[in-house]
Amino acid sequence: MSEHCLKSVACAFCSCHCTDIDIVIQDGKVTRIYPPCPVAEKGFRVETDDPPSHGSGGAYASNAACIEEIYRRLRAARLPLIWIGSGISYENQRSAVKLAKTLCACVDTPASKNAFGITRAYAESGMHWLSLGGLQEKVDTLVFWGCDLARKYPRFWERFVKNGRVQRLVNVNSLLPAADNEVVLNLPINPQLCLEILTQLRLMNKNQAVAASPLLHALFTAIHASRYGCFIFDPTQKACHPVTLRQAFQLIQEMNDTREERWFGLLLERGVNATGASTALLLETGYPGAVRFVENSARFSSLEWSAEYLIDNEETDLVVQVGQVDSQIQDKLIGKIEQNPQKMGYIVLDSNPPVSAQAAWLPVKPFGLNSGGTALRMDGLPIPIRPVFDSPGWELTEALERLAGEVSL
Repeated sequence: MSEHCLKSVACAFCSCHCTDIDIVIQDGKVTRIYPPCPVAEKGFRVETDDPPSHGSGGAYASNAACIEEIYRRLRAARLPLIWIGSGISYENQRSAVKLAKTLCACVDTPASKNAFGITRAYAESGMHWLSLGGLQEKVDTLVFWGCDLARKYPRFWERFVKNGRVQRLVNVNSLLPAADNEVVLNLPINPQLCLEILTQLRLMNKNQAVAASPLLHALFTAIHASRYGCFIFDPTQKACHPVTLRQAFQLIQEMNDTREERWFGLLLERGVNATGASTALLLETGYPGAVRFVENSARFSSLEWSAEYLIDNEETDLVVQVGQVDSQIQDKLIGKIEQNPQKMGYIVLDSNPPVSAQAAWLPVKPFGLNSGGTALRMDGLPIPIRPVFDSPGWELTEALERLAGEVSL
Protein backbone atom coordinates (compact mmCIF):
# COMPACT_ATOMS: atom_id res chain seq x y z
CA MET A 1 0.00 0.00 0.00
CA SER A 2 1.74 3.13 -1.25
CA GLU A 3 1.26 6.36 0.67
CA HIS A 4 2.56 9.87 0.00
CA CYS A 5 1.78 13.40 1.14
CA LEU A 6 1.20 16.54 -0.92
CA LYS A 7 2.16 19.70 0.96
CA SER A 8 0.57 23.15 0.72
CA VAL A 9 -2.17 22.20 -1.72
CA ALA A 10 -4.58 24.99 -2.73
CA CYS A 11 -8.21 24.06 -2.05
CA ALA A 12 -10.74 24.85 -4.79
CA PHE A 13 -13.88 23.93 -2.82
CA CYS A 14 -14.80 27.15 -1.00
CA SER A 15 -14.14 30.83 -1.64
CA CYS A 16 -11.39 31.08 1.00
CA HIS A 17 -9.18 28.96 -1.33
CA CYS A 18 -6.79 28.01 1.50
CA THR A 19 -3.27 27.30 0.26
CA ASP A 20 -1.98 25.43 3.33
CA ILE A 21 -3.77 22.08 2.97
CA ASP A 22 -1.66 18.92 3.39
CA ILE A 23 -3.28 15.79 1.97
CA VAL A 24 -2.23 12.16 2.36
CA ILE A 25 -2.88 9.91 -0.64
CA GLN A 26 -3.00 6.13 -0.35
CA ASP A 27 -3.76 3.79 -3.22
CA GLY A 28 -5.07 6.61 -5.37
CA LYS A 29 -7.42 8.08 -2.76
CA VAL A 30 -7.13 10.86 -0.21
CA THR A 31 -7.12 9.38 3.30
CA ARG A 32 -6.25 12.35 5.54
CA ILE A 33 -6.36 16.15 5.36
CA TYR A 34 -4.68 18.68 7.61
CA PRO A 35 -5.75 21.16 8.89
CA PRO A 36 -9.18 19.50 9.13
CA CYS A 37 -11.96 21.16 7.15
CA PRO A 38 -15.33 19.56 6.32
CA VAL A 39 -15.59 21.38 2.98
CA ALA A 40 -12.09 20.31 1.87
CA GLU A 41 -12.68 16.73 3.02
CA LYS A 42 -15.87 16.53 1.00
CA GLY A 43 -14.12 17.91 -2.08
CA PHE A 44 -10.87 15.94 -1.96
CA ARG A 45 -12.36 12.59 -0.93
CA VAL A 46 -14.45 12.21 -4.07
CA GLU A 47 -13.86 8.87 -5.81
CA THR A 48 -11.00 9.28 -8.27
CA ASP A 49 -11.84 6.55 -10.76
CA ASP A 50 -11.84 7.42 -14.43
CA PRO A 51 -14.80 9.57 -15.55
CA PRO A 52 -17.81 7.60 -16.90
CA SER A 53 -18.64 7.42 -20.56
CA HIS A 54 -20.19 10.47 -22.16
CA GLY A 55 -23.97 10.34 -21.91
CA SER A 56 -26.63 11.63 -24.28
CA GLY A 57 -30.27 11.90 -23.29
CA GLY A 58 -29.54 10.27 -19.93
CA ALA A 59 -28.21 7.06 -21.50
CA TYR A 60 -24.55 6.14 -21.87
CA ALA A 61 -23.42 6.28 -25.48
CA SER A 62 -20.23 6.60 -27.44
CA ASN A 63 -18.23 9.79 -27.20
CA ALA A 64 -18.87 10.61 -30.84
CA ALA A 65 -22.63 10.16 -30.50
CA CYS A 66 -22.82 12.44 -27.46
CA ILE A 67 -20.71 15.19 -29.04
CA GLU A 68 -22.77 15.02 -32.22
CA GLU A 69 -25.98 15.38 -30.18
CA ILE A 70 -24.60 18.45 -28.41
CA TYR A 71 -23.61 20.00 -31.76
CA ARG A 72 -27.10 19.34 -33.10
CA ARG A 73 -28.77 21.03 -30.13
CA LEU A 74 -26.47 24.06 -30.30
CA ARG A 75 -27.05 24.58 -34.03
CA ALA A 76 -30.82 24.27 -33.69
CA ALA A 77 -31.16 26.69 -30.76
CA ARG A 78 -32.94 30.00 -31.38
CA LEU A 79 -32.05 31.71 -28.07
CA PRO A 80 -29.60 29.59 -26.07
CA LEU A 81 -28.61 30.35 -22.48
CA ILE A 82 -25.05 29.72 -21.33
CA TRP A 83 -25.54 29.24 -17.60
CA ILE A 84 -22.13 29.58 -15.93
CA GLY A 85 -22.03 27.98 -12.51
CA SER A 86 -19.57 27.71 -9.66
CA GLY A 87 -16.88 25.15 -8.93
CA ILE A 88 -14.98 25.70 -12.19
CA SER A 89 -11.79 27.59 -13.00
CA TYR A 90 -11.50 31.19 -14.16
CA GLU A 91 -10.15 29.90 -17.50
CA ASN A 92 -13.28 27.72 -17.88
CA GLN A 93 -15.49 30.71 -17.15
CA ARG A 94 -13.77 32.86 -19.79
CA SER A 95 -14.18 30.05 -22.35
CA ALA A 96 -17.89 29.81 -21.48
CA VAL A 97 -18.34 33.55 -22.08
CA LYS A 98 -16.60 33.20 -25.47
CA LEU A 99 -18.96 30.34 -26.38
CA ALA A 100 -21.93 32.57 -25.51
CA LYS A 101 -20.50 35.32 -27.72
CA THR A 102 -20.06 32.89 -30.61
CA LEU A 103 -23.66 31.69 -30.27
CA CYS A 104 -25.11 35.22 -29.74
CA ALA A 105 -26.56 33.71 -26.58
CA CYS A 106 -27.65 34.93 -23.17
CA VAL A 107 -25.17 34.32 -20.36
CA ASP A 108 -25.71 34.32 -16.62
CA THR A 109 -23.43 33.71 -13.62
CA PRO A 110 -23.89 32.97 -9.90
CA ALA A 111 -22.80 36.52 -9.07
CA SER A 112 -25.42 38.19 -11.26
CA LYS A 113 -28.40 37.63 -8.96
CA ASN A 114 -29.11 41.11 -7.60
CA ALA A 115 -25.72 42.11 -9.04
CA PHE A 116 -27.00 45.32 -10.58
CA GLY A 117 -28.60 46.53 -7.35
CA ILE A 118 -25.53 45.70 -5.27
CA THR A 119 -23.06 47.14 -7.80
CA ARG A 120 -25.06 50.35 -8.16
CA ALA A 121 -25.35 50.75 -4.38
CA TYR A 122 -21.61 50.20 -4.03
CA ALA A 123 -20.79 52.72 -6.76
CA GLU A 124 -23.09 55.36 -5.29
CA SER A 125 -21.64 54.96 -1.81
CA GLY A 126 -17.99 55.36 -2.86
CA MET A 127 -17.18 52.71 -0.26
CA HIS A 128 -13.82 50.94 -0.20
CA TRP A 129 -13.66 47.16 -0.22
CA LEU A 130 -11.07 45.38 1.88
CA SER A 131 -8.81 42.45 1.00
CA LEU A 132 -8.51 39.50 3.36
CA GLY A 133 -4.89 40.48 3.98
CA GLY A 134 -6.00 43.96 4.97
CA LEU A 135 -8.59 42.44 7.27
CA GLN A 136 -5.85 40.62 9.18
CA GLU A 137 -3.43 43.54 9.32
CA LYS A 138 -5.71 46.53 10.02
CA VAL A 139 -9.15 45.74 11.35
CA ASP A 140 -9.87 45.92 15.08
CA THR A 141 -13.69 45.67 14.84
CA LEU A 142 -15.62 43.18 12.73
CA VAL A 143 -19.37 43.22 12.14
CA PHE A 144 -20.64 39.96 10.64
CA TRP A 145 -23.99 40.78 9.05
CA GLY A 146 -26.02 37.72 8.04
CA CYS A 147 -23.02 35.42 7.45
CA ASP A 148 -23.00 31.61 7.56
CA LEU A 149 -19.29 31.07 8.20
CA ALA A 150 -19.70 27.88 10.19
CA ARG A 151 -21.18 25.94 7.27
CA LYS A 152 -19.90 27.69 4.12
CA TYR A 153 -16.44 28.90 5.16
CA PRO A 154 -15.25 26.73 8.08
CA ARG A 155 -11.65 28.07 8.08
CA PHE A 156 -12.38 31.75 7.43
CA TRP A 157 -12.27 32.46 11.16
CA GLU A 158 -9.03 30.56 11.71
CA ARG A 159 -7.20 32.03 8.72
CA PHE A 160 -8.33 35.64 8.58
CA VAL A 161 -9.73 36.59 12.00
CA LYS A 162 -8.32 34.60 14.90
CA ASN A 163 -4.67 35.64 14.55
CA GLY A 164 -5.33 39.18 13.33
CA ARG A 165 -5.75 42.43 15.23
CA VAL A 166 -9.49 42.12 15.87
CA GLN A 167 -10.51 43.25 19.35
CA ARG A 168 -14.28 43.63 18.96
CA LEU A 169 -16.73 41.33 17.23
CA VAL A 170 -20.38 41.96 16.48
CA ASN A 171 -22.62 39.13 15.34
CA VAL A 172 -25.80 40.15 13.51
CA ASN A 173 -27.78 37.04 12.46
CA SER A 174 -24.59 35.09 11.72
CA LEU A 175 -23.36 31.57 12.38
CA LEU A 176 -19.77 31.90 13.55
CA PRO A 177 -17.32 29.11 14.46
CA ALA A 178 -16.28 30.92 17.66
CA ALA A 179 -16.90 30.65 21.38
CA ASP A 180 -19.55 32.94 22.78
CA ASN A 181 -17.04 34.82 24.90
CA GLU A 182 -15.13 35.83 21.77
CA VAL A 183 -18.10 37.73 20.41
CA VAL A 184 -18.60 41.07 22.10
CA LEU A 185 -22.17 41.55 20.97
CA ASN A 186 -24.80 39.14 19.63
CA LEU A 187 -27.75 40.74 17.83
CA PRO A 188 -30.42 38.21 16.72
CA ILE A 189 -32.31 40.70 14.56
CA ASN A 190 -35.36 39.76 12.50
CA PRO A 191 -34.14 40.01 8.86
CA GLN A 192 -37.22 42.11 8.07
CA LEU A 193 -36.02 44.72 10.60
CA CYS A 194 -32.43 45.01 9.29
CA LEU A 195 -33.31 47.97 7.07
CA GLU A 196 -34.90 49.78 10.00
CA ILE A 197 -31.89 49.08 12.24
CA LEU A 198 -29.47 50.50 9.66
CA THR A 199 -31.66 53.57 9.20
CA GLN A 200 -31.56 54.18 12.95
CA LEU A 201 -27.77 53.77 12.97
CA ARG A 202 -27.49 56.40 10.23
CA LEU A 203 -29.58 58.82 12.28
CA MET A 204 -27.51 58.14 15.40
CA ASN A 205 -24.34 58.74 13.40
CA LYS A 206 -25.74 62.18 12.53
CA ASN A 207 -26.36 62.86 16.25
CA GLN A 208 -30.12 62.81 15.80
CA ALA A 209 -32.37 61.60 18.61
CA VAL A 210 -33.53 58.02 18.11
CA ALA A 211 -35.71 55.85 20.35
CA ALA A 212 -33.36 52.89 20.05
CA SER A 213 -33.11 49.72 22.11
CA PRO A 214 -30.21 49.09 24.51
CA LEU A 215 -28.79 46.51 22.07
CA LEU A 216 -28.79 49.06 19.26
CA HIS A 217 -26.99 51.56 21.47
CA ALA A 218 -24.45 48.84 22.32
CA LEU A 219 -23.93 48.18 18.60
CA PHE A 220 -23.43 51.89 17.93
CA THR A 221 -20.91 52.13 20.79
CA ALA A 222 -18.96 49.09 19.56
CA ILE A 223 -18.80 50.50 16.04
CA HIS A 224 -17.48 53.87 17.13
CA ALA A 225 -14.94 52.43 19.56
CA SER A 226 -12.89 51.22 16.61
CA ARG A 227 -10.02 52.66 14.62
CA TYR A 228 -10.43 50.40 11.60
CA GLY A 229 -13.62 48.41 11.11
CA CYS A 230 -15.18 46.13 8.54
CA PHE A 231 -18.72 44.98 7.77
CA ILE A 232 -18.85 41.47 6.27
CA PHE A 233 -22.02 40.64 4.31
CA ASP A 234 -23.37 37.41 2.81
CA PRO A 235 -25.63 38.37 -0.15
CA THR A 236 -27.26 34.91 -0.12
CA GLN A 237 -28.92 35.58 3.26
CA LYS A 238 -32.23 37.37 3.90
CA ALA A 239 -30.48 39.89 6.16
CA CYS A 240 -28.46 41.09 3.14
CA HIS A 241 -31.13 42.05 0.62
CA PRO A 242 -29.81 44.60 -1.96
CA VAL A 243 -31.98 47.35 -0.43
CA THR A 244 -30.51 46.55 2.99
CA LEU A 245 -27.00 46.53 1.56
CA ARG A 246 -27.57 49.93 -0.03
CA GLN A 247 -28.45 51.32 3.41
CA ALA A 248 -25.40 49.62 4.94
CA PHE A 249 -23.09 51.06 2.26
CA GLN A 250 -24.48 54.54 2.90
CA LEU A 251 -23.90 54.12 6.64
CA ILE A 252 -20.27 53.17 6.00
CA GLN A 253 -19.77 56.12 3.68
CA GLU A 254 -21.27 58.56 6.21
CA MET A 255 -19.14 57.19 9.04
CA ASN A 256 -16.02 57.64 6.93
CA ASP A 257 -17.04 61.21 6.05
CA THR A 258 -17.90 62.40 9.55
CA ARG A 259 -15.69 60.47 11.97
CA GLU A 260 -12.04 59.64 12.46
CA GLU A 261 -12.42 55.87 12.27
CA ARG A 262 -12.17 54.12 8.90
CA TRP A 263 -14.70 51.51 7.82
CA PHE A 264 -14.65 49.02 4.96
CA GLY A 265 -16.92 46.36 3.45
CA LEU A 266 -16.41 42.75 2.36
CA LEU A 267 -18.95 40.67 0.41
CA LEU A 268 -18.86 36.89 0.70
CA GLU A 269 -19.46 34.97 -2.52
CA ARG A 270 -22.64 33.42 -3.87
CA GLY A 271 -20.72 30.34 -5.01
CA VAL A 272 -17.20 28.94 -5.31
CA ASN A 273 -15.23 31.18 -7.70
CA ALA A 274 -18.30 33.36 -8.37
CA THR A 275 -15.85 36.28 -8.36
CA GLY A 276 -14.08 34.65 -11.29
CA ALA A 277 -17.35 34.28 -13.22
CA SER A 278 -18.34 37.92 -12.76
CA THR A 279 -14.80 39.06 -13.64
CA ALA A 280 -14.78 36.97 -16.83
CA LEU A 281 -18.09 38.53 -17.89
CA LEU A 282 -16.99 42.05 -16.97
CA LEU A 283 -13.80 41.77 -19.01
CA GLU A 284 -15.73 40.72 -22.10
CA THR A 285 -18.83 42.93 -21.79
CA GLY A 286 -18.34 45.57 -19.07
CA TYR A 287 -21.44 44.30 -17.26
CA PRO A 288 -21.65 42.34 -13.98
CA GLY A 289 -24.14 39.71 -15.13
CA ALA A 290 -27.19 38.60 -17.15
CA VAL A 291 -26.05 39.65 -20.62
CA ARG A 292 -27.26 38.88 -24.13
CA PHE A 293 -24.79 38.94 -27.00
CA VAL A 294 -26.11 40.44 -30.23
CA GLU A 295 -23.77 40.69 -33.25
CA ASN A 296 -20.55 41.13 -31.24
CA SER A 297 -22.12 43.57 -28.79
CA ALA A 298 -23.64 42.90 -25.40
CA ARG A 299 -26.90 44.13 -23.94
CA PHE A 300 -27.29 44.10 -20.18
CA SER A 301 -30.41 43.34 -18.14
CA SER A 302 -30.13 41.92 -14.64
CA LEU A 303 -33.70 40.60 -14.94
CA GLU A 304 -34.68 40.02 -18.56
CA TRP A 305 -31.78 37.72 -19.48
CA SER A 306 -31.13 36.04 -16.16
CA ALA A 307 -31.34 32.25 -15.98
CA GLU A 308 -34.27 32.40 -13.56
CA TYR A 309 -36.33 34.74 -15.77
CA LEU A 310 -35.59 32.91 -19.04
CA ILE A 311 -36.45 29.52 -17.52
CA ASP A 312 -39.57 30.71 -15.66
CA ASN A 313 -40.96 32.36 -18.79
CA GLU A 314 -39.71 29.64 -21.18
CA GLU A 315 -37.99 32.22 -23.36
CA THR A 316 -34.90 30.11 -23.96
CA ASP A 317 -35.01 26.93 -26.03
CA LEU A 318 -31.65 25.55 -24.90
CA VAL A 319 -29.88 25.73 -21.53
CA VAL A 320 -26.15 24.95 -21.50
CA GLN A 321 -25.14 24.40 -17.87
CA VAL A 322 -21.41 24.87 -17.22
CA GLY A 323 -20.47 23.82 -13.69
CA GLN A 324 -22.70 23.72 -10.60
CA VAL A 325 -25.72 26.05 -10.64
CA ASP A 326 -28.44 27.28 -8.29
CA SER A 327 -30.36 24.15 -7.23
CA GLN A 328 -33.72 25.91 -6.85
CA ILE A 329 -33.63 27.32 -10.38
CA GLN A 330 -32.29 24.00 -11.66
CA ASP A 331 -35.30 22.21 -10.17
CA LYS A 332 -37.62 24.59 -12.07
CA LEU A 333 -35.69 23.87 -15.27
CA ILE A 334 -35.90 20.10 -14.84
CA GLY A 335 -39.64 20.31 -14.13
CA LYS A 336 -40.27 22.22 -17.37
CA ILE A 337 -38.04 19.88 -19.39
CA GLU A 338 -39.78 16.78 -18.04
CA GLN A 339 -43.18 18.27 -18.99
CA ASN A 340 -42.16 19.18 -22.53
CA PRO A 341 -38.69 17.98 -23.58
CA GLN A 342 -39.20 19.23 -27.15
CA LYS A 343 -39.63 22.86 -26.08
CA MET A 344 -36.43 23.33 -24.08
CA GLY A 345 -33.15 21.47 -24.61
CA TYR A 346 -30.59 20.83 -21.89
CA ILE A 347 -26.81 20.34 -22.11
CA VAL A 348 -24.65 19.76 -19.03
CA LEU A 349 -20.87 20.25 -18.98
CA ASP A 350 -19.91 19.21 -15.46
CA SER A 351 -18.18 16.47 -13.51
CA ASN A 352 -21.45 15.51 -11.78
CA PRO A 353 -24.18 13.66 -13.70
CA PRO A 354 -27.39 15.62 -14.37
CA VAL A 355 -30.65 14.81 -12.62
CA SER A 356 -32.68 15.00 -15.83
CA ALA A 357 -32.65 12.04 -18.21
CA GLN A 358 -33.25 14.51 -21.06
CA ALA A 359 -29.85 16.19 -20.66
CA ALA A 360 -26.98 15.69 -23.08
CA TRP A 361 -24.19 15.25 -20.56
CA LEU A 362 -20.48 15.70 -21.28
CA PRO A 363 -18.63 14.76 -18.05
CA VAL A 364 -15.45 16.73 -17.48
CA LYS A 365 -12.62 16.51 -14.99
CA PRO A 366 -13.56 17.98 -11.57
CA PHE A 367 -11.80 21.26 -10.82
CA GLY A 368 -9.36 21.07 -7.93
CA LEU A 369 -9.17 17.28 -8.03
CA ASN A 370 -8.34 16.15 -11.58
CA SER A 371 -8.16 19.55 -13.26
CA GLY A 372 -6.24 22.72 -12.42
CA GLY A 373 -6.47 26.40 -13.27
CA THR A 374 -7.02 29.69 -11.49
CA ALA A 375 -9.59 30.56 -8.83
CA LEU A 376 -10.33 34.12 -7.75
CA ARG A 377 -10.69 34.40 -4.00
CA MET A 378 -13.65 36.40 -2.67
CA ASP A 379 -11.44 39.53 -2.50
CA GLY A 380 -10.28 39.05 -6.12
CA LEU A 381 -6.84 37.55 -5.39
CA PRO A 382 -5.97 34.91 -8.04
CA ILE A 383 -5.05 31.54 -6.54
CA PRO A 384 -3.38 28.90 -8.76
CA ILE A 385 -5.01 25.47 -8.34
CA ARG A 386 -3.08 22.36 -9.31
CA PRO A 387 -4.72 18.96 -9.90
CA VAL A 388 -4.18 16.33 -7.22
CA PHE A 389 -4.62 13.33 -9.54
CA ASP A 390 -4.03 12.75 -13.24
CA SER A 391 -6.88 11.10 -15.08
CA PRO A 392 -8.14 10.71 -18.65
CA GLY A 393 -11.18 12.65 -19.75
CA TRP A 394 -12.24 16.04 -21.01
CA GLU A 395 -10.84 19.30 -19.73
CA LEU A 396 -13.74 21.75 -19.54
CA THR A 397 -11.85 24.51 -21.37
CA GLU A 398 -11.01 22.07 -24.18
CA ALA A 399 -14.66 21.05 -24.50
CA LEU A 400 -15.92 24.66 -24.56
CA GLU A 401 -13.38 25.77 -27.15
CA ARG A 402 -14.19 22.78 -29.36
CA LEU A 403 -17.91 23.56 -29.17
CA ALA A 404 -17.29 27.22 -30.02
CA GLY A 405 -15.13 26.26 -32.98
CA GLU A 406 -17.69 23.81 -34.32
CA VAL A 407 -20.75 26.08 -34.15
CA SER A 408 -18.85 29.00 -35.70
CA LEU A 409 -18.22 27.03 -38.90
